[in-house]
Amino acid sequence: MSLSKHALSLVLYLCASFLRSGLHVDGSEEPMAYIVHVKGPEKVDFDVADQWSDWYSSLLESAATPLGLASEEGDPRSRLIYSYRNVMTGFSARLTPREVEAMSTMDWFLHAYPSRAYRLQTTHTPEFLGLRLRSHGLWNESNMGEGIIIGLLDTGVTPGHPSYDDHGMPPPPAKWKGRCDLKASACNNKLIGARSFINHDGRDRRSTGTPVDEEGHGTHTSSTAAGAFVKRANVNGFAPGVAAGMAPRSHIAAYKVCDETACMGHDMLAAMDAAVDDGVDVLSFSISADPIPFHSDPIAQGTFNAIGKGIFISCSAGNEGPDPGSVNNDAPWVLTVGASTTDRVFLASVKLGNGRKLYGESLYRPRSFKPKMLPLVYPGFVTAKDGAYMCINGTLDGVDVRGKIVLCQLGDIDSVQMSEVVKKAGGAGMIVVNYPVDGYTITADDHVLPASLVPYAYGLEIQAYINSTSTPIATIIYHGTVIHRPHSPDVASFSARGPSQITPGILKPDIIGPGVNILAGWNSPAFALISGTSMSCPHLSGIAALIKKAHPGWSPAAIKSAIMTTAYVTDNTGGPILDELHHPADLFAVGAGHVNPRQAIDPGLVYDLTQEDYVPYLCGLGYNDAAVSALTRKPVRCSSLKSISQGELNYPSISVKLRANSSKSVSYTRTVTNVGKPTSIYAVKIDMPKGVSASVTPTTFSFKKVNQKKSFSISFRRSGGRSGRVSGQLRWVSRKHVVRSPISILLKTLLPLRRLTQNPPWQTPTPTMTVEAKFVMMDPYSRYKGLGKIRDSGPLLPLWWSSKHALSLVLYLCASFLRSGLHVDGSEEPKAYIVHVKGPEKVDFDVADQWSEWYSSLLESAATPLGLASEEGDPRSRLIYSYRNVMTGFSARLTPREVEAMSTMDWFLHAYPSRAYRLQTTHTPEFLGLRLRSHGLWNESNMGEGIIIGLLDTGVTPGHPSYDDHGMPPPPAKWKGRCDLKASACNNKLIGARSFINHDGRDRRSTGTPVDEEGHGTHTSSTAAGAFVKRANVNGFAPGVAAGMAPRAHIAAYKVCDEIACMGHDMLAAMDAAVDDGVDVLSFSIGADPIPFHSDPIAQGTFNAISKGVFISCSAGNEGPDPGSVNNDAPWVLTVGASTTDRVFLASVKLGNGRKLYGESLHRPRSFKPKMLPLVYPGFVTAKDGAYMCINGTLDGVDVRGKIVLCQLGVIDSVQMSEVVKKAGGAGMIVMNYPVDGYTITADDHVLPASLVPYAYGLEIQAYINSTSTPIATIIYHGTVIHRPHSPDVASFSARGPSQITPGILKPDIIGPGVNILAGWNSPAFALISGTSMSCPHLSGIAALIKKAHPGWSPAAIKSAIMTTAYVTDNTGGPILDELHHPADLFAVGAGHVNPRQAIDPGLVYDLTPEDYVPYLCGLRYNDSAVSALTRKPVRCSSLKSISQGELNYPSISVKLRANSLKSVSYTRTVTNVGKPTSIFAVKVDMPKGVSASVTPTTLSFKKVNQKKSFSISFRRSGGRSGTVSGQLRWVSRKHVVRSPISILLK
Repeated sequence: MSLSKHALSLVLYLCASFLRSGLHVDGSEEPMAYIVHVKGPEKVDFDVADQWSDWYSSLLESAATPLGLASEEGDPRSRLIYSYRNVMTGFSARLTPREVEAMSTMDWFLHAYPSRAYRLQTTHTPEFLGLRLRSHGLWNESNMGEGIIIGLLDTGVTPGHPSYDDHGMPPPPAKWKGRCDLKASACNNKLIGARSFINHDGRDRRSTGTPVDEEGHGTHTSSTAAGAFVKRANVNGFAPGVAAGMAPRSHIAAYKVCDETACMGHDMLAAMDAAVDDGVDVLSFSISADPIPFHSDPIAQGTFNAIGKGIFISCSAGNEGPDPGSVNNDAPWVLTVGASTTDRVFLASVKLGNGRKLYGESLYRPRSFKPKMLPLVYPGFVTAKDGAYMCINGTLDGVDVRGKIVLCQLGDIDSVQMSEVVKKAGGAGMIVVNYPVDGYTITADDHVLPASLVPYAYGLEIQAYINSTSTPIATIIYHGTVIHRPHSPDVASFSARGPSQITPGILKPDIIGPGVNILAGWNSPAFALISGTSMSCPHLSGIAALIKKAHPGWSPAAIKSAIMTTAYVTDNTGGPILDELHHPADLFAVGAGHVNPRQAIDPGLVYDLTQEDYVPYLCGLGYNDAAVSALTRKPVRCSSLKSISQGELNYPSISVKLRANSSKSVSYTRTVTNVGKPTSIYAVKIDMPKGVSASVTPTTFSFKKVNQKKSFSISFRRSGGRSGRVSGQLRWVSRKHVVRSPISILLKTLLPLRRLTQNPPWQTPTPTMTVEAKFVMMDPYSRYKGLGKIRDSGPLLPLWWSSKHALSLVLYLCASFLRSGLHVDGSEEPKAYIVHVKGPEKVDFDVADQWSEWYSSLLESAATPLGLASEEGDPRSRLIYSYRNVMTGFSARLTPREVEAMSTMDWFLHAYPSRAYRLQTTHTPEFLGLRLRSHGLWNESNMGEGIIIGLLDTGVTPGHPSYDDHGMPPPPAKWKGRCDLKASACNNKLIGARSFINHDGRDRRSTGTPVDEEGHGTHTSSTAAGAFVKRANVNGFAPGVAAGMAPRAHIAAYKVCDEIACMGHDMLAAMDAAVDDGVDVLSFSIGADPIPFHSDPIAQGTFNAISKGVFISCSAGNEGPDPGSVNNDAPWVLTVGASTTDRVFLASVKLGNGRKLYGESLHRPRSFKPKMLPLVYPGFVTAKDGAYMCINGTLDGVDVRGKIVLCQLGVIDSVQMSEVVKKAGGAGMIVMNYPVDGYTITADDHVLPASLVPYAYGLEIQAYINSTSTPIATIIYHGTVIHRPHSPDVASFSARGPSQITPGILKPDIIGPGVNILAGWNSPAFALISGTSMSCPHLSGIAALIKKAHPGWSPAAIKSAIMTTAYVTDNTGGPILDELHHPADLFAVGAGHVNPRQAIDPGLVYDLTPEDYVPYLCGLRYNDSAVSALTRKPVRCSSLKSISQGELNYPSISVKLRANSLKSVSYTRTVTNVGKPTSIFAVKVDMPKGVSASVTPTTLSFKKVNQKKSFSISFRRSGGRSGTVSGQLRWVSRKHVVRSPISILLK
């Protein structure tokens, strides 16, 4: 927390205190809230609240005359605020100090004090605490693809990525013959192969490159297809969640064929060749290029031969949509996959001054933006500057946008750049209008100011509104992530469309699947949200693997048919799937529909095809014999077989052309194979559009066995005069299955699409083929969309080009030229050609070397006619790859003339240049129905079912998904509480919600609402007992599973805090109500400076709550690391400190001297490369006050442009610093932590590349800058790193002991997760927050689990179980460290870090009843009245034996040993056996030097459960040292270790 934040807190606290102090400005008094303790009524037992209230009112009335209440205020009863009956005997009332003084003379009076203000404690986790999800739902049907090998041709893999973890994975099947060209440790049973085919050396058949993924794309696609479960996956380090591939137990084999420039066809063929040899089952291609005839297309060629080996092929359709005819990878033997959206949006609606509320999206997280109406301006209306409507840099100069919301249109720059321009110009927010062509396909982004991206149509509406009024106003309302968006899925705008240019008689694409904002692995950071058909393709690859595992005998065509015929074609509203303009999507957008993995496992019937079935189809395309032979690798004479038309292929979809003025019918025959029940009957249903009739023969099928085949014919006839493209469907329906085939019908002959020649190139004068270049290369890693097309922009008018496209064009042309084989002077040099040859006759080669030698011999035989030997030396050196599985032939470095000469050789078939292919880049197991259902450790306590957790906080957010009650039972019969929200807001999860703010004592109701306006109460309640939320996320980035510690416990919310403070009297009233209501656990993320228990409402109320069996958990406070700062230190409550977890957002700083220093950041670099940049520290180069803290204005005159700037945390926070540095031209920033915070780092999302480093490392960086005249540095982003060493450690802010009120009781009691905790929030729906406010509800939830497992245990027994099972070592085996990385003392950790696994079964407990605390309270020297007020019983301390603090039967021990004293100090403790009935425990005592201790007896032998045994422990000083030291006492059995920490003060 920054100093400025502390100062603000102080100001707010003082303001609150003054406002509630009861003083006027002139010093006169007015009534204020006092809490009054009174003696209980004698011989009267009140049953209901009204009786208590009436009695207290009578007391006030009896005091009317001496206090003057009646004369000043009228009815004295009106002063009553609350009547307490459970947690204390007394009331709160509006009184002046003088009135209280007079009241103290009344015989019923005990004690009174002003109600004071309390402040909120705000600053992974079921997973970090061992609460795991283990069962995988639908995946069980296919064993999650176990044993299936998925090969991916892409950019490689990221070694060590968590998605490649092989925990629990079996070895690859025996058929696997592949290899791993990474370091030995990088490959395992998940990532079984990794090879590169970039920069291949044909002489030794190895690549000189590495299969390491330098782009991220290959890591993303492979983890999407088959990534392992990663429990804390996230994007930008914001939110942990479960990431998994579609087939999480399949093996991955990576073939790197793409670099940053392109993917070469010859490399891909070599990779496919190797993959077939290696034994893959599925091949995934998120790669494509403009369509060309199959015989010249390496993907079509290689995959044709791969399917002959039983390999399933999935290919991306391309990102050139929504242009008609843009589909790529359209061969019928591959599954061509388009992209869809999911049902998740990041809703940021725009509200206009006319009341209209328009849909928009944003990933921006508002820090302080309130949805108030602001002036609205559209620069396109107020300036003629070119590009102003697009908010291009410089175009807003002279436009008054300060404090206004600015409407901008997507065009030359992206929306993030726009937001920077608007912010720089002083704008308060921004509305971005989508590209016209993209319609409703919106990819939200994280801007630098409040913003929303709206559909184009809504942009027009906003413009019209601005024109309609002289004072247009608007605001942006952030709703966070909204799931179950209507009209989902729909088709992504970029998803390429049919019809196919090469084979229009085959409907393409085949299927659509999730391809927008897909979370999967990346190289750095570890995960990313990417969009494109590159993302939808591996989804289908993984689903195919599941089907292949479930049905190992199925052919690739059968799997493809299963996927297509079970697809769905309606969205979640029941209407048709829509396209990007929200029109019903046609078949050329959706193909067969959206993948439905649940049904695809059991399709009933399939349309099967063998490799041989495609040969008549190929001949029907008009390919000559040589082309078909080259594809099939067999001699083919088309004239000797019957060719078929495209529509006759036994394909799962049907395309038919019906000509005008023709009465002839068009008939096709299809054959289906029964893969369902042996005995089954199907009836046909056919739906045809108007103007077309169809008949099917036969109309029913009766199957008698599995794999039985049946054929049918379908005839189409035109019956009307309409023209154009229409659609229908054919369905075979049984009792269980619907086998659906979409039908695309072309009525009348349309003008043909531009077609590429289908004549083989060797029939032209030159044997090479030139394909027309598009001159556009998509931005291959765009988060926004696949920019593989020319985008519309401008003032809602087309603009033909953009800077991004221009850059893409330059890159594409450069790549094309570099690979073209031309010198600048036009001369030729050899380039890669793919050469098809006739297979060797009567020879069967067994190994790769034999093929390579044979191909080399062919090249050698051509040496003389080609002149290879004379020009190049050994002609074999020209060989790049030898192919043997996917084609017969090789690739070699040749010139066009050499290829022309080679075409005369008798072994030659066909050759063409290897060309460049581009990557297709623009929730998900969950969205597809692959769900996690079993909850691991939670089963031991049934996840707290039936336990009621009450939380005193800021209220709740109605309708929040964490309060979903699906599967929850009703609350137990003891529940008596109420819900003051709308009826629908409360349910079986959120069973109660009341407010105690602005309470009216007369009708005992609040005039406030329990709705949470701050977010804090929603966070704490969902941490304690939130329901499972499958797509929880922060800032809308990543879906994941959020859950409270006790996800089946009930929540009762008591609002006692507003934006200013939490008043003690309100809290007492809430506790009182909670006890009446029947809560089991109370959670207090609230605290204040410690005061004696008899004046502390929390201490008072909780003491009486524990007597009713209610467990209490309280936050320790955020004033750490100051000694003695601990709050809520009463021994009857569990006082909870905060720890870190094992997750960091690593952004290391590398200095020019080679040193690499740890730092953290939530910044996601867009284009920042880790190259060395000049490094500057303003504190060394200017005397300006505050320059070292990078305060605004202090960098003027300091040369930071293009440099990394070192800044130190001070009066502004690090995000504000980053804005200052960026404004000054800095390229990056290193932030030094506060000295007091040491290694406790809370990373943030800055506006430029940055890293927050520990203070010690900041000093080291300063020293390095002083050591050289040219200091340099860079920031390296590693993303999220899990299993951080030395975790957990103590958070710097976590308050420390010793207790100021009761130093003889070790406080805090325990520590638990409190840094960067993901839980519910009011808006957005989830947030990452830190503080002991977060650690406290963790322990509340864990206590609920224990209470459910052991309903007879007292609050003290539960507390003991938590404390005596805590662990005190970090994950390296060393002691838990503090914020300075010194071993943490007991005043920081208490008993240690909570260990919920062990706390369920502690063996022994130190129990206490409420009566046991009375001697302790007397020992604190409280007088009789104070103790009586606390205990609600008459107490005379003189008539009982008081005890010292150390004598309380507490699970920890504190002892004071004086100097020069030979006396021992002895304490007695009693333990209760809660383990096995028969058990023996032996004592072990560890003491520091200078102290000895003895225990009597040394063994405890138990015979039954709940048996109690006592022991004494005596301490003696044996040395002269002084200070506070520590030891431990352990009772050890065969199963249990019951540990008590011992704090020893040597005076």
